[in-house]
Amino acid sequence: MTTMFDGARGRLPDADGELEYARLAWLTDQRIGDVERLPQTVRILLENLLRRAGTRDVADEDVAALAAWPGPAKDIAFMPARVLMQDFTASPLWSTLPRCAAPSSARGVTRRASTRSCRST
Repeated sequence: MTTMFDGARGRLPDADGELEYARLAWLTDQRIGDVERLPQTVRILLENLLRRAGTRDVADEDVAALAAWPGPAKDIAFMPARVLMQDFTASPLWSTLPRCAAPSSARGVTRRASTRSCRST
């Protein structure tokens, strides 16, 4: 399907053929949006929309609206290829402490001393 954002698609030669990528700078060149001023998280969303522009889920207007951020809010389709989430719950800490306490208490070490000598396994 053709889209007004076809010019943003670039190609890189690869040993297995060509790789296609979305050039965010093209949006700035075409005066659709100033990508340099956007926060990194918005750039990631914008690149995701730009790669899928012209498909069933992403209209050209979706890309243009996000490129004009923080303009009027609009729902966007976000289909990540992978998600990396930061853990603010301290779950790794709480799962490590019991592993440290059990061997230490078996040796007669106090809780305060065991937390200083505990090593992650």
